[in-house]
Amino acid sequence: MKTCIIALEQPTTKTQANAVAIDITDEFDLLHAYRKTSNSVQRKAEIYQIYELINELMMELALGLYQPGRYRCFVVKEPKMREIFAPSFRDRLVHHLIVDRLMPLVDRRLIFDSYANRPVKGAHHAVRRLQDFMRRLPPTAYYMQCDIAAYFTSIDRTVLQRLVFWHIERLPEIDSDERRFMCEIIAKILGQNPSDQPIFTGNRQLLHLIPKHKSLFHTAPHVGMPIGLLTSQFFSNIYLNELDRFVKHHLKAKHYLRYVDDFVLLHECPEQLNRWKTEISSFLEQELALKLHPKKTLIQPLHRGCDYLGYIVRAHSLQVRNRAIKALRRRLYFYNHLIDPKNFPHLNPPPNNRYGRDVRSGAIRAPMLPTVGLLQNMMQVINSYYGAMGHANSYRLRRSLYLNQFHGLQKYFVPGAGFTKMILRPVALLKREGIIAI
Repeated sequence: MKTCIIALEQPTTKTQANAVAIDITDEFDLLHAYRKTSNSVQRKAEIYQIYELINELMMELALGLYQPGRYRCFVVKEPKMREIFAPSFRDRLVHHLIVDRLMPLVDRRLIFDSYANRPVKGAHHAVRRLQDFMRRLPPTAYYMQCDIAAYFTSIDRTVLQRLVFWHIERLPEIDSDERRFMCEIIAKILGQNPSDQPIFTGNRQLLHLIPKHKSLFHTAPHVGMPIGLLTSQFFSNIYLNELDRFVKHHLKAKHYLRYVDDFVLLHECPEQLNRWKTEISSFLEQELALKLHPKKTLIQPLHRGCDYLGYIVRAHSLQVRNRAIKALRRRLYFYNHLIDPKNFPHLNPPPNNRYGRDVRSGAIRAPMLPTVGLLQNMMQVINSYYGAMGHANSYRLRRSLYLNQFHGLQKYFVPGAGFTKMILRPVALLKREGIIAI
């Protein structure tokens, strides 16, 4: 990593002087962070001023003058209604710098069976690991599935900061100057209250429909983190690493795994699971100011299957959840409505779909000849569902959906081998048949 040297006139504090040559403010690191940010409207707006923005941000970081900006606040409706707090583009660059530097180092300190937001992990690995646990136990064994009530809006950022600093102080790869620099930036990020004077976008009235326990506007100033932020995902793993260590080292549970705040323990004895539930509940409340969700914590025999991360998981089979199947059928019906509204009347287009919004606003009207762009969008959405189904025992389901739910879409898409994905027919052929817009 190339060290960034910035000419300064008389740094006013020792901290500012030490920050001048911190590797983390390297211009190339910030450019790398820029490339990793999602292709948002903010990113596009800043693209022509990116070098000026990076130089300004480098100077602020080196001088210790960086302060997080105000969040943008809006509401999304799908898959369920949630409030979203989005940081400014420059703040997202800083988030990437912090996480890219710390993630590989802290990740080594986490338990193996934590699967969210980690390299070479993820939901599908968690599901396969749960199946592996089920196979190791007799069919008469039980599982306990737990969920933390309003997890992100309940995180105590004061406790979180202490835990993050504890990890940073024990990383031998980071020297004292960089450690101090990191801690100062993280303290500013965690010290900011997202609900303090945010910039509201979209329909502000929808905020009143968010349950109070799910809203940062109804928590103490030091409590809660925004959902979906890169730093929130990273810090949340550090926060619940305390639970992981408690379960593995204190309770000595052999079969335990966690994905974000959804975790599962397995044992031959349901009474043992009940005892663990009591101890886990006490630990969460006393150490992390969290509570188990009373309606989402259950103990069941293995043969009934575990509804986990979009699948019904059993020792030797994996089924797609009905909710995902219904969501795909709804999408297919809407796409057929765009082409053939007479046979597929539609009164409720998907709200978080670009073409659904266009139908609602009257920008497009059915029937229509689909464009290549629309067909490609359809294929991406459909294949996201087919990709998830491909991990389950779902060949008959995938085949049935194509034969019975695609209807007019079969003119445009053909199934790949084994119905694992949909393939758009050659555009030239579709144009020759006169069934797409030119």
